Amino acid sequence: MIIADELGQALADLLERSFRKDNFWHGALWQHVTDLTVEQALWRPTPERHCVWEIVRHVTFWRRYLL
Repeated sequence: MIIADELGQALADLLERSFRKDNFWHGALWQHVTDLTVEQALWRPTPERHCVWEIVRHVTFWRRYLL
């Protein structure tokens, strides 16, 4: 089905732009985390909040799930 293929390609392109390229509303997510140290990635603002590492794992899981 052509429409499904086009939608799938558009979704894949959107996800790729979100991770590796600049997009319309923020810089690439990869750029924001690539220079973090382990300590920075695991830091929590408060005990009940998520650290960057957990957020990146969450986003990565859903990116793979969608693709």
